[in-house]
Amino acid sequence: MSLATTMIAIFLQIITYFLFTTTASSPHGFTIDLIHRRSNASSSRVSNTQAGSPYADTVFDTYEYLMKLQIGTPPFEVEAVLDTGSELIWTQCLPCLHCYDQKAPIFDPSKSSTFKETRCNTPDHSCPYKLVYDDKSYTQGTLATETVTIHSTSGVPFVMPETIIGCSRNNSGSGFRPSSSGIVGLSRGSLSLISQMGGAYPGDGVVSTTMFAKTAKRGQYYLNLDAVSVGDTRIETVGTPFHALNGNIVIDSGTPLTYFPVSYCNLVRKAVERVVTADRVVDPSRNDMLCYYSNTIEIFPVITVHFSGGADLVLDKYNMYMELNRGGVFCLAIICNNPTQVAIFGNRAQNNFLVGYDSSSLLQLGSSPYADTVFDNSVYLMKLQVGTPPFEIEAVIDTGSEITWTQCLPCVHCYKQNAPIFDPSKSSTFKEKRCHDHSCPYEVDYFDKTYTKGTLATDTVTIHSTSGEPFVMAETIIGCGRNNSWFRPSFEGFVGLNWGPLSLITQMGGEYPGLMSYCFAGNGTSKINFGTNAIVGGGGVVSTTMFVTTARPGFYYLNLDAVSVGDTRIETLGTPFHALEGNIVIDSGTTLTYFPESYCNLVRQAVEHVVPAVPAADPTGNDLLCYYSNTTEIFPVITMHFSGGADLVLDKYNMFMESYSGGLFCLAIICNNPTQEAIFGNRAQNNFLVGYDSSSLLVSFKPTNCSALWN
Repeated sequence: MSLATTMIAIFLQIITYFLFTTTASSPHGFTIDLIHRRSNASSSRVSNTQAGSPYADTVFDTYEYLMKLQIGTPPFEVEAVLDTGSELIWTQCLPCLHCYDQKAPIFDPSKSSTFKETRCNTPDHSCPYKLVYDDKSYTQGTLATETVTIHSTSGVPFVMPETIIGCSRNNSGSGFRPSSSGIVGLSRGSLSLISQMGGAYPGDGVVSTTMFAKTAKRGQYYLNLDAVSVGDTRIETVGTPFHALNGNIVIDSGTPLTYFPVSYCNLVRKAVERVVTADRVVDPSRNDMLCYYSNTIEIFPVITVHFSGGADLVLDKYNMYMELNRGGVFCLAIICNNPTQVAIFGNRAQNNFLVGYDSSSLLQLGSSPYADTVFDNSVYLMKLQVGTPPFEIEAVIDTGSEITWTQCLPCVHCYKQNAPIFDPSKSSTFKEKRCHDHSCPYEVDYFDKTYTKGTLATDTVTIHSTSGEPFVMAETIIGCGRNNSWFRPSFEGFVGLNWGPLSLITQMGGEYPGLMSYCFAGNGTSKINFGTNAIVGGGGVVSTTMFVTTARPGFYYLNLDAVSVGDTRIETLGTPFHALEGNIVIDSGTTLTYFPESYCNLVRQAVEHVVPAVPAADPTGNDLLCYYSNTTEIFPVITMHFSGGADLVLDKYNMFMESYSGGLFCLAIICNNPTQEAIFGNRAQNNFLVGYDSSSLLVSFKPTNCSALWN
């Protein structure tokens, strides 16, 4: 029913190190190589991907990473702790009331011609600040503006005039080491170094896992940790208080160790204890870490951290086990902390990963829109309201088309509709779109030769929200269908959900950046989610790249590499169906799956080889491969192999459908003309939680009992 023509916007790549990023593909960004001194790399960079990009050298200092930068005029070099968990850039300044012992000379503002104290409405007009860190260390001082200089790939220094910094004159705590001259704040806050670089360097790059923002902890970079594997033992966060869908751990360059809440931490520790045969020893650092007597790190299991979106980081043993200074004792570099404290993915765990941040594509957490869905024989309907007062309709969920439309009165040629037809004259917010002082006509022709014609208008569209308040989309562009071919009487229109500019998901705006998920079952009701609640994570998730084609720019293309019928794998390679950048459209509005005829026949032949039943003519007239049978058990399991290793083992219900009269089953794949689109239809998607992320170009699948998911 779908694939419309309308007439009228976290991969993990292995390089020398694993490339682990939290950004979207674009020309801007900052990345941090965390490289230990003993590696072959001489330094790391905070850099942008464009020519003339800023970067800075970093130095490893026992357990922290220091960034080299210059402040003032003439430039005065400082080495300050790289800290993605805080905002302010500060250094110790003379005269200093209470400075910690610093090896390098302390910055003297009086010797800089560009230093200027920031003025505030205080008795002395200074702008005081105070920061208290997690380890109870603190810094106090006043804000000022000063020139900050780092390197650039152009060879010319990257100069940031009038950068707001902290001039610290009262500092205390064990967290400040003599080798450090201060801290470089790199959080999302407005005073961080990356934010003050301006619009040309907002922090874009390549997506690996989603980054979240929380109102309670503004400025920190939250990720979603789904599980930790200790060797072959996977410890899921689901079923524990640590589980979340919208961020449960902060990635922080300024904290050496990793911190988990105590209940989940103990599960990880027990998994390590089951593998390690060495003798336990009390943690000499008094952090209650799990420690063992050993002269080698080889006895310890490999640990993998599984972030949402399939971002699995296989950590080097150095990242997770640290040898104490005196030698002969190794400790797990994970601390169990109070569940009220934030979980942290520390800098030691990030060693030898190139870590990139994109603060422009992170998800702002809050309420997420959703809608109830209803199964209607072979398609799925979404409940939404149009107009003021709200008028409820049930329209086909269609990722293969763009326009959201409903039948409107007066109707020139409407199909028979069970529910009342929308009357725009009764909506106070309805407004016809004007094109050159005339109405704006539209026409949508669907794959099955059905069509809708009408005019474009704006009206209020309302669905549910996780906040409990309605999610209201004012002035949403919709189609008022007044000339429509035959559609099922239960259909009251279509909800276009491709990534064209007029689709519902696009019109939701930047706060809900192309995130959508649904879970279809062959009966009952379900939900379709948008925004942060649509993220598909946890165990069993596989993800594949979605592609944009110039010929069909609004469709969600995937790349099908092969189909397995039982143990027989039929590659697309060597057939006209083969492609590297998308050869099949995933479509919620089309029931069956369509393959080009030559490849389809290979799949059918593989089924024919293993099914012992008597063939039967297709009663639907679609030339499906059918057999007389009272059970699906005689049929083989079919697996779809999408690019990137996303193998979907389909339930037999997904691929074999029983006739209405019973006693006959047909393969739910139609062989079509090679000039037509191949389609991965909604029946094949049954009992998968399917997530779309058009900002990272990923479609994710998670096997799920969809009929029980929302109960």
